[in-house]
Amino acid sequence: TCHPVGRYQATAVFEAPGINLAYAAERLRFEYFDRWVRHPQGVDPSTKMPLYFDEAGNSALAEFYGGDGVRTVQALWNYVRLAPAMPAPEP
Repeated sequence: TCHPVGRYQATAVFEAPGINLAYAAERLRFEYFDRWVRHPQGVDPSTKMPLYFDEAGNSALAEFYGGDGVRTVQALWNYVRLAPAMPAPEP
């Protein structure tokens, strides 16, 4: 909800709009994406992006892949690599 995806705008932009995820895969290497998603403040201490992974690398979103951080990040990466054919976000 914090990032636009292609032509679809973010719906919950607070004081810091996120990058458009439709262009992330063409601009970023997986290694950077992985580091950025897992620990955004480690990449940019001033970022407003929240932390979704714990110190063990597990995702706070346990309903996806049982919280397996490796599988969650890989799924996110595979999604952003679909650009510009990403499916529309759900309303």
